[in-house]
Amino acid sequence: MSSSEYRASKEDGLPSRVSGPWAREKLEYLAKYMSIFNVGMRNKWDRVFLDLLAGPGRCVEADTGDEFDGSPLLAVRQKVRFSEIVVVEGDPSLAAALRQRVNASAQVIEGDCNDPLVIKQLRDRLGHRRLGLAFADNLGLDVTLGTLRTLSEDRRVDLCITFQLGDLKRNLHRALTGSDASRWSAFFGEGWRPVAEDAERRNLSAEDTANVLLDFYGQQLGAIGYPHVRHSRRVMKNSRNVGLYRLLLAGKHERAVQFFEEISKIEPSGQRGLL
Repeated sequence: MSSSEYRASKEDGLPSRVSGPWAREKLEYLAKYMSIFNVGMRNKWDRVFLDLLAGPGRCVEADTGDEFDGSPLLAVRQKVRFSEIVVVEGDPSLAAALRQRVNASAQVIEGDCNDPLVIKQLRDRLGHRRLGLAFADNLGLDVTLGTLRTLSEDRRVDLCITFQLGDLKRNLHRALTGSDASRWSAFFGEGWRPVAEDAERRNLSAEDTANVLLDFYGQQLGAIGYPHVRHSRRVMKNSRNVGLYRLLLAGKHERAVQFFEEISKIEPSGQRGLL
């Protein structure tokens, strides 16, 4: 855990992730999806929230010092509650802070979400009459396609994924020359290289290259059982207007993307249009 990435909360003294307004924006969309998911499905399913990269549960804006709930606390504080909440964090100090913050409202698994033993624990929480919502808040290319495949096999679980653009832009050349190829293969699955090489051959911009890889990733999700995929064409940007990431929603039933389209109509600012 880097000290520059975390700061003691003024509220409870525990570590909070240093971020910016773009993170708050992303989390507001997630909270809206949690709400429509719980309200829409409460009479049909027990609903399980899985947070694959949970962090400490609290965020702080670097410039203003304003603090806001991370995804685990947003899940805990839903008006129509999840039937169960399970969150995964690999850093021991962050996991300890998370346990204090969620108290008995969620199960905290300390470990790597790509670890087969952790995946098994998550799968065990899904089953008959249970519908899952799994959030993969990637800071890079963290959650592998194999993890998503194994987690969701013969399980009902929607996927909400932060698709990072900065990592792709910074490391495309390293991936194509081989020094970062294994990480890309783990995230995208096989077949990404011809897509990236074609983008480079056509001299596409960094943004257009990221779009092409995002579309390919959506196809890969379709191949592991997710025929319904939507992603925001609108890029969430930092204070220097640099594109950071897009949100992606994958569902096994079309209702998932209908929910995503509904919550995406209005931005947190009140303007229309995430999609």
